[in-house]
Amino acid sequence: MHSEGDSQTGPGPLRIARLSELIKPINSSAGWPWEGLTVELFRLDHPVCVCVSVDDYYIGLVRHGQGSVWLPGGRVHGRFRPGQMGIFVPGTEHGASSSDAVTVVSIYLKPALIARGAGDADPARIEIVPQLALEDATLRRLALALEAEVQSGLPPNRLFGESMGIAIAAHLVSRYGVKPVPEHPYRGGMPRYLLRQAIEYMQSNLGADLRLSELAEQVHMSPWHFGRAFKHSTGLPPHRYLMRERIETAKRLLKQPHPSMEEIARQLGFAGRSHFITVFHRLTGYTPKRFLNEVVSG
Repeated sequence: MHSEGDSQTGPGPLRIARLSELIKPINSSAGWPWEGLTVELFRLDHPVCVCVSVDDYYIGLVRHGQGSVWLPGGRVHGRFRPGQMGIFVPGTEHGASSSDAVTVVSIYLKPALIARGAGDADPARIEIVPQLALEDATLRRLALALEAEVQSGLPPNRLFGESMGIAIAAHLVSRYGVKPVPEHPYRGGMPRYLLRQAIEYMQSNLGADLRLSELAEQVHMSPWHFGRAFKHSTGLPPHRYLMRERIETAKRLLKQPHPSMEEIARQLGFAGRSHFITVFHRLTGYTPKRFLNEVVSG
């Protein structure tokens, strides 16, 4: 097992900024329209010892493998195992070594995204405490959802990525932040008239590649406040509510004479026929054709 102390008697850790400097990710959201958020999945098939200097906020979720992790000087040292996470902040270093093969979900968040997650607080006021070998069920659930999305093979969903980025940023600030940030002004759900405005805007733009900030602007809220209040009111985050509305509309369109799945896909913002069929099946349990034959005609 490597540790930072080993560097004085043997080769020191390899200095990198991202794991992509060592190995190509299995899957990556790089280039996707997820503002301020990048997710990558790595599998290293051999032991590794690195010293990482990050420019963004970084979350690492260990999926397989075990090893050690430390902060500069070796003053804070821990061991990691599957399911555990690490949180690191811009401008700092951390070391990590594995004793065997390891699989890691790497999540990078820009400081501006963290500020949005804090309710658009001044980035200079935000201080996150680094965490080693962390057990955090909420953060792990969010990370696993992002991993599943980048592995799904489906076209990138802008609203999903932006909503997840805000959710993770807000969690980091509220759970691991040092300084207080402004409180959520909507302690309950969204006022009914604002909720109605937001839903009507979604329904009028089902085929558009909507952004979280665009929806929030319709009701004069920050993206962070909007996402939390919308979910409190509807029980669903904005991206899931929008997809549900698209599929409900698709059901109505399928009932029309001689429906064209290509046209339905285009009208509702899907990347194509295959994308539409995949999402329809995922949310209803039916393919569109089976839905027509068994539900509509049956």
